[in-house]
Amino acid sequence: MTENGPPKPGPGQESVWDYPVETRIEPTDRHIQVVFDGEVVADTRRAQRLLERGRPPVYYIPPDDVKRDLLVSSERTST
Repeated sequence: MTENGPPKPGPGQESVWDYPVETRIEPTDRHIQVVFDGEVVADTRRAQRLLERGRPPVYYIPPDDVKRDLLVSSERTST
């Protein structure tokens, strides 16, 4: 943030400070790909976008669009 409030977004950008106060999830028609070490791990046009004021958007990918055989289990969790 600047002295006079949040920075202004550039052309083609959106400001996280313009997101709703209440958390919102919305469909997106963006083509989302996750690539690791040259391998496509996930590929979807059915993602959901989570918006929270002051935070970058988070994209959730349907499990059927993820190559789960390329993933390794972890003891870590999130909520």
